[in-house]
Amino acid sequence: MTEQEHAQIRTFIFELPERARAHEDALRRHQGTAKLVLGEAGVFRATLQEGQVEVLEGEGPADVTAHMKPEDFLKAMRGRLNWVLALTMGRIKLTGDVSLLMRLREVFGK
Repeated sequence: MTEQEHAQIRTFIFELPERARAHEDALRRHQGTAKLVLGEAGVFRATLQEGQVEVLEGEGPADVTAHMKPEDFLKAMRGRLNWVLALTMGRIKLTGDVSLLMRLREVFGK
């Protein structure tokens, strides 16, 4: 993974709180923490509470955890990797409350 790709991942993840503001009303119905384990790109946690999203870097408790290669994460964010297909092929491994990720995906439209 290049430095540029690593920066793109970090930018996307740390922009989640800003993008969430446009969906604050819809997000109020949900709460929980999603952890992304992205290999060499790092571990990130997005906590949803009262319509707000907070992003932290590093390990910690989560309601749902997604493990995937950083390259696959980039492809998914660019619309070049179908989430459902990636799950069935084992390119994404989920543990915990998977419904939280599905609800967030519906809100953010990705």
